Amino acid sequence: MAPQKGTQPAALNGKSGDGAAGGSGVVVAPGGVAQGGDGELGMDPCGEAGALEPPARKLKERGHWNNKVEFVLSVAGEIIGLGNVWRFPYLCYKNGGGERSPPQVWVDAGTQIFFSYAICLGCLTALGSYNNYNNNCYRDCVMLCCLNSGTSFIAGFAIFSVLGFMALEQGVNIAEVAESGPGLAFIAYPRAVSMMPLAPLWASLFFLMLIFLGLDSQFVCVESLVTAMVDMYPKTFRFGRRRELLILCVSIISFFLGLIMLTEGGMYIFQLFDYYAASGMCLLFVAVFESICIGWIYGGDRFYDNIEDMIGYRPFPLIKWCWMYVTPGICASIFLFSLIKYQPLTYNKTYTYPDWGYGIGWMLALSSMICIPIGGGYKLLTTTGTFRERLQKLVTPSPDLPVPGASRAGAVQVQLSRSASDCDANGRCNGEDGAAAAAPAANAAANAAGAAGAAVAAAVAVGGGVGGGACADTESPL
Repeated sequence: MAPQKGTQPAALNGKSGDGAAGGSGVVVAPGGVAQGGDGELGMDPCGEAGALEPPARKLKERGHWNNKVEFVLSVAGEIIGLGNVWRFPYLCYKNGGGERSPPQVWVDAGTQIFFSYAICLGCLTALGSYNNYNNNCYRDCVMLCCLNSGTSFIAGFAIFSVLGFMALEQGVNIAEVAESGPGLAFIAYPRAVSMMPLAPLWASLFFLMLIFLGLDSQFVCVESLVTAMVDMYPKTFRFGRRRELLILCVSIISFFLGLIMLTEGGMYIFQLFDYYAASGMCLLFVAVFESICIGWIYGGDRFYDNIEDMIGYRPFPLIKWCWMYVTPGICASIFLFSLIKYQPLTYNKTYTYPDWGYGIGWMLALSSMICIPIGGGYKLLTTTGTFRERLQKLVTPSPDLPVPGASRAGAVQVQLSRSASDCDANGRCNGEDGAAAAAPAANAAANAAGAAGAAVAAAVAVGGGVGGGACADTESPL
């Protein structure tokens, strides 16, 4: 039992009930801080008296999913959004006539995948970080990809059936009723709903769907930003209600920024964000560097082994080659082609933005892309050593990362370890099996370590240390 306030262990004091100083006992607070009986002054572990530091505040737990359903619904809410309703059908319509060159079709298809699956935005990474280590992420990825693509496919049927109905009713070509970009969902589709029987009912259901699609996507986007900030500064945000206050601040700022898009020229601003910031070149640029980091710096084999360590089996071998060659190659090719064939943004094929509008668009795009070279250059300049040593240190995986199979290898090594001095060539230790003989020795070592730890704790409790200053000059053997 731990010594209580106002008392000391009888074995150390020689008698019970007397304190070390004026009848006030000394106890060791959590973290090795000695505390006097009055709770204000005491003896530190090195035998020096002084004011006590306040106890460290306990960080709140990071949290985790309560069940699998929460995770699946949250991810589904993120990857199934407004892009499935207007962006995918619009791109199909824009490229369906065969008028655009095949590379341009690849650009549109690639950017749609990034936009729809929220790749390189950090949303899926933030949601997955709350899973258990052994969660089957491979199965989740396959299932959610099928869910997202299937939703886009069904949405295409719904959108084009409505557009066909409008074109038939008006007696015009379908190209004349299809609006560009988000206008497909916010202008063309509402106009078609108003022409159907029970128009108020269908209009209510349609806009209710849009609200839900937008809300669940924004929930995850805000959560991904908050999760990144809390993980970077846990001592700042993981206390009390600070995390909730951070979410409130992010939501308020996003709300006022979003109000700009509700003005008469809001659609023009929305198009700038969509064309330059939300998808396209900036996401492809980030994807190239992420693929290089995973496939070449961290190592495709190591990452592949990490997944095997998590889920218990090796995924399809082609995935590793995609990390290393296919994904960075395709993304880099599409990125370079989009730069070479760059065309300024136009709204609804009629309105041309002024030069300052294009300047704002490029600032939005560079705001995310420029972080990679600036961040890499800063780390390279602030790291100590020669240039080669700094580069080697920065591209070396952190030792805190899990080593694939280390726990299993360690268990096998402990199980198979033998004492060479006590065991013969046949693996018999004094007539016993080596593993059986090693168990009592391990128990004895553990008991000895526990006794030594108790002795050290007792010495700290009386504030004397070892040898009148061993706390500062010696290193604990434990």
